[in-house]
Amino acid sequence: MKNISLFLKYSYFYLLEILFSPIWHLEKLIKRDEKLFLFSAWFGKKYNDNPRVFYEFLKDKKEVKCVWILRDKNLIKELREKNIPCEKEGSIKSVLLKLKAKYVFFCVNDFTLKYSNGAVLFNLWHGMPLKKISFDAINSTGNNHKKDLLNSVNYFLKSHFKWRISAVFPNNYTVVSSDFFIPFLKTAFRLKEDRILKIGLPRCDALLYHHHEPLIETIKKDFPGAKIFLYMPTHRLSMVTGEVFDPFTPAYGFDVEKFNKVLEEKNIVFLYKSHFFDSAFASSSGFTKRFMLLNDSSYKELYNFCGHTDVLITDYSSIYFDYLATQKPMILAAFDLEEYIAQARELYFDYRELDSIKAKNWDELLEILKKESYYSCSNSKTKQFAEYLDGKSCHKLLDFINKIEN
Repeated sequence: MKNISLFLKYSYFYLLEILFSPIWHLEKLIKRDEKLFLFSAWFGKKYNDNPRVFYEFLKDKKEVKCVWILRDKNLIKELREKNIPCEKEGSIKSVLLKLKAKYVFFCVNDFTLKYSNGAVLFNLWHGMPLKKISFDAINSTGNNHKKDLLNSVNYFLKSHFKWRISAVFPNNYTVVSSDFFIPFLKTAFRLKEDRILKIGLPRCDALLYHHHEPLIETIKKDFPGAKIFLYMPTHRLSMVTGEVFDPFTPAYGFDVEKFNKVLEEKNIVFLYKSHFFDSAFASSSGFTKRFMLLNDSSYKELYNFCGHTDVLITDYSSIYFDYLATQKPMILAAFDLEEYIAQARELYFDYRELDSIKAKNWDELLEILKKESYYSCSNSKTKQFAEYLDGKSCHKLLDFINKIEN
C-alpha cells in the first residue's frame, strides 16, 4: 500500500513528463553551437569533480564558451564573483543554453539532459566503480524499504522517460581509467564499448598538479615532518534513510584517547573528509589541529589537495582507484564489509582483489599506523585499475572532441 500511495503522489509529475515528450523529439531539429560547452555536477549543487577539472582546463581557451548550470543560488553568486559563467537551473537562460549547446559534461545528475537531445553528452561520472552503480545498482542487494521504493521509481523513470538517461542519446560517452572497468560501465550505463573512452578521469589530473593549498602549508608549518593521512570513506544509506555515517564510534572500536596518542607518537596529522551524502556529519570525537574534519571550504580543489597527502585511508570508495595515480600508500578500512554488501550495495568483484593492507576495526588500523605497515600498490595492480591515469586526461578528452568536430 505504501508503494501505491507514493506512486499516486507523483502522478502529476509523471503527467508533466508525458506532455513533454513531443518537445524532446523536436529538439533534434535545432542547430547547435559547437563552441558552447555546458557543465554540471552533483545535482547542480557542486562546482567540483571531473566536470570542474575539465572546465578549468578549458576556461582560458578563447575558442570555446563554457557555462555551468547550477541549482544552488549561493554557489552561483560565489562563482560569478570569480568570473565563472553560470546560470540557474530552470531559468529561461538555462533552457536556451541547453537547447543551443553542442557539448554537455556532467556527473552524478541528469537534469541537463532534458533539453539536450541533439547534443554530444559526456557522462564523466564520479569514479571507477567497486560498488554497483546506475542500472546495475537497481534491485541490487538491500532490504531497506525506502531504498527498494526509490529503486522502483528510478527504474520507472529511466524506462519510460528517455531524457532521464544518457544511454538513449545517439552521441553519448563516458570515460574509463582502465580496460578492467569497461564491462561494468557497459552494463551500468547501457553503453556500447566504442562509447567508453580510454582516456582516464579528468579529476585525476589534479592529483598530480601540486598547486598551492593553504591548509597543507599550515599543517607542515605547525607539525614539521608530519605525515598527512586523509580518510575518505564512501556513503552508506544516508541518501535514503537520512542516517549519516559516523565511523568514529565504539561500534567500530574507536577510542579517541588511544587514537590521539598514536597520532602524537607517530607525528601524524589525520584529516577526515565525509562523503557528499554524509555532509551533515557530526561527531563528539574531539577534533583537534592534529585530527581535523574537512569540508568544501578547507581546500581550493579536492583532488589537488589529495595529491599533497601522504597516505589515503578509504573503504569502498572510487577514490581508491584514483589515488593509484599518485603511487602513494593506501589503507582499506572496511569496518562493515558484510553489512555494507547486505544493506547498501553489491560489489562488482571480490574486495580481496584490492592490493592494500586492510583493517576491520580501529584497533587494527592503529596497529597499522604504529608499525607503518602500509604500502603502495604493486605495478601490476596499478596498471589493472589505473592504466590511463597519466595526468593527461583533459588533453585527451579535448583531442577527442576536436576529432568529432573534424
